[in-house]
Amino acid sequence: MDGITNSAYRIIVKQIFDKYNKNPDHKLWLWTEFMNADGYCINPSRLIHHIIRTEFETPLIAQIYGGNEDMLIKAAQDIDKKYFFSGIELNIGCPSPKVMACGGGAGMLRDKKQTISTLKKLSESIKTPFSIKTRAGLTVEDKKDQLDFILEAGQFIPMITIHGRTYKQSHSGDVDREFIYKVKKELWEKCKVIGNGGIKSHEQALEACKNLDWVMIGQAAIGNPWIFVDHQPSREEVYELCMNHLHLTIACDRYLKTHQDSFEEKFPMPTYDQIIKLAADTDSISDWDLRSVIEYRKYLFNYVTGLIGNKEFKTKVAQIKDYKSLKAEIENFLS
Repeated sequence: MDGITNSAYRIIVKQIFDKYNKNPDHKLWLWTEFMNADGYCINPSRLIHHIIRTEFETPLIAQIYGGNEDMLIKAAQDIDKKYFFSGIELNIGCPSPKVMACGGGAGMLRDKKQTISTLKKLSESIKTPFSIKTRAGLTVEDKKDQLDFILEAGQFIPMITIHGRTYKQSHSGDVDREFIYKVKKELWEKCKVIGNGGIKSHEQALEACKNLDWVMIGQAAIGNPWIFVDHQPSREEVYELCMNHLHLTIACDRYLKTHQDSFEEKFPMPTYDQIIKLAADTDSISDWDLRSVIEYRKYLFNYVTGLIGNKEFKTKVAQIKDYKSLKAEIENFLS
């Protein structure tokens, strides 16, 4: 998710999964924020923060979007050549007006024939496994054509994620899981099918998985990274998570700032140990880290939603821009 699933958040999710998952058959896959292919090709140093990662975040799929075929291929080939990801995915389902304005996201479903051609070229142009994320269609009336489109794509793409709502529904309304199940039934062993949309709990995810290869959880994971495991956190664990995430956010931003000028042919990705060491160096946090403190507040607001007194807490935090004051408010409210 754009603005959510960055490196700091993925580290948080992976740490929780590694600590609390008790079922060896359960596997966690991670996705980057989706990145505009045009912007990356024009100035990769400006958008590299979308795909910055550590070796701890694995398996990890890099997600891109865009409406320009040449730029999509160029971006995918560059990522394929320079950085190790478990997969590269094209988002052709995002309903954001900004994304669709450039012909990307769900906008690519308006000309399905052309999009099939683009997908074939993309899949043939890179060595890294290629996948797509899409929807049940543009509208209810489009579902039949969308089913045919997905089944055709499934002949040469090894993995497809399907959000069970249409573009018109966006992120509200009923999720058509039968549509997703029908795709899996038709493709069977030819293509892995991941169901997305409307999953609100760990138990619901396990139930949906019975008819699919995997389930993708997006919106419900905002503020609740424990959704991927069978564990209900205590207030103390929420406090520890909030502080850990704050420090990881600052650490990742610091690393990016100190290496931005060294971006040449290939950006030097950080190691997990480097990020953990930077996160532990709280004594040197200053106004230089202002941007990452402000950026972190949106995560914090979601972590405390539902707790008694959260509205008053959010009102106070919304005015805070420095690390020490934010840390004090978190401690006062949660510890």
